[in-house]
Amino acid sequence: EPDQVVDAELTCVDIFAGAGGLAIGLGEAGFKHLALVEHDARIVATLHRNGYAQAIQAEVADVDYAQWSGATLLSGGPPCQPFSAGGLRQGEADKRNGWEAALQATQRLRPHAVLFENVRGMMSPRFTEYRGAISARLDALGYHHGWHQLDAALYGVPQHRHRVFLVGFLDAAAWAAFALPPKVAAPVTVRHALRELRPPNGRDGRVLP
Repeated sequence: EPDQVVDAELTCVDIFAGAGGLAIGLGEAGFKHLALVEHDARIVATLHRNGYAQAIQAEVADVDYAQWSGATLLSGGPPCQPFSAGGLRQGEADKRNGWEAALQATQRLRPHAVLFENVRGMMSPRFTEYRGAISARLDALGYHHGWHQLDAALYGVPQHRHRVFLVGFLDAAAWAAFALPPKVAAPVTVRHALRELRPPNGRDGRVLP
């Protein structure tokens, strides 16, 4: 039988968890978090206060992921600074590059699927060779995968937020069935998103600082 992506319970391990934005989205999509890994103690304390008791303070590369073997999904956002147009763009040479740790975690955990997010600078011709190296590693691990460049504004977010998502599945049939969510008919403007707040009137918290 091929690996089944849809389990009785969808579970995930989130690395480079940050403030938990991706974790919130995955939770709303029905995933139960087995662990969130983040190296910054202040961020981990914030995650704990926001209900993520599974958050662990550790370097992503130092965790034994085999303890969660069988998880449905490994997700995370490797640090984007090495690939951002606003930085030095040193890519894999940047000591903050987290892709190696993400690939090692994939190898140890062997999840049914992976979902990694980064800035659109990752798709720059400058990093074509490195993207190819990442893809080659995932190929060797048996993951059918692809890179997707998306703009959040096309999916209902009132902001042009360009990001790159690497999505992969162990099961070839699951990969063949994968499709991006439908785009919204019309982008949501900031004016529309804030309309329910109504103009500031000095009362009920509607105070303009």
